[in-house]
Amino acid sequence: VGAGADGTPGLVFNPQVITAAVGDLINFEFHGGNHTVTQSSFANPCTQQFNTVTQQNGFTSPFMPYDAASGQIGVFTLEVTQTANPIWFFCARKPHCKGGMYGAINPPTTGEKTFAAF
Repeated sequence: VGAGADGTPGLVFNPQVITAAVGDLINFEFHGGNHTVTQSSFANPCTQQFNTVTQQNGFTSPFMPYDAASGQIGVFTLEVTQTANPIWFFCARKPHCKGGMYGAINPPTTGEKTFAAF
């Protein structure tokens, strides 16, 4: 998954929708700017997810800088541990999420909670 890579706009994950199996490793590569990948929820797309049962926040990467001079890209790797529920994510750098920098892993393709509705 790239952010700002290969001619795509800087404020987008490419691709925005990922289909993955349990055990898959997803590499988020940041090719421009300074970004995060942060877990959200369908109900609150631009807010870090908080699990009221476990009292824990969803995952978040540190800010992943891109060094244009060296060409070094920031990479954050996420292992898919379940497929029963979609994983919604966004960039926590304001205002990137509202600018379109969000995505999902295994979102439903039908019903009320599709990626298009997100």
